[in-house]
Amino acid sequence: MLKKSIGSALLTIMSLFIFYACSNTDKEIEVPAGLNDPIASFSYSGNDGPAPVTIVFTNSSETIIADSAEYIWTFGENGQTSTEKNPIETFYNATNNAKVMLVTLEVRDLVSDRYQRRSQAITILPSK
Repeated sequence: MLKKSIGSALLTIMSLFIFYACSNTDKEIEVPAGLNDPIASFSYSGNDGPAPVTIVFTNSSETIIADSAEYIWTFGENGQTSTEKNPIETFYNATNNAKVMLVTLEVRDLVSDRYQRRSQAITILPSK
C-alpha cells in the first residue's frame, strides 16, 4: 500500500511540474504581419585584386525575428562554411585564369523553420 501511495504522490508531483512548465504564462513569439518567410540577401567587397583576396560579406537578410535566425554560408568549390552573420573569407586562385566561386547563404528562421537560399558568383583573379 505504501508503494502505491508513493507512486501516486510522485505521479501527482510530476504532473504539477509538467503543468507548471507548460502553463500559458509562457510568452508566445508574435510574428510581424506581412513577413512569413526569411529573405536571404548579401553583398560583398574586397575582391579587387589578384588572389589571395580576403572578402568581407555583409548579410542584409530579413527574418521574422532578428535573434531567431541561423545563417549558413558555403564558399566556393572546396566547401568551406561559416555560421557567422557577416563572415570574412579568403579565396585563392593558383591558376592562370580568372576563377568563379559560388557563394551561397542559407537563412533559416528558427521560429517557423522556413528558409531561403541565395547564391552569387564571385570572380577571383589569378595570383600574380
